[in-house]
Amino acid sequence: MHKASKLSISLFNLYVLVSYYEKRECWNSLSAFLEQTSPNNIIIAGDLNIIMKEKEKRGGTSNRDPMLDEVEELFQRWDLLDFNPIRGIYTWSNNRVGTDHILA
Repeated sequence: MHKASKLSISLFNLYVLVSYYEKRECWNSLSAFLEQTSPNNIIIAGDLNIIMKEKEKRGGTSNRDPMLDEVEELFQRWDLLDFNPIRGIYTWSNNRVGTDHILA
């Protein structure tokens, strides 16, 4: 709780694994926890390993993440916002060159 404002904040720092099953388990666990506890002022940070918008990725294949609908539903249900980085669009690179170079 922020002492001066008495504002309660729930901070979740996630590392979501890349595999579909592990990703699904992580998001389902978070969703169940939120349903049980109904916190206010939620902040979700970390490495979510999901591309929310097509413009967040350049290069590679354009496969839609199979978990995207569920993650978008969670964001909508809990009134969450996806903030863009202050500097640049991309926060990850595969460190390759040429046509194999991917930014996300």
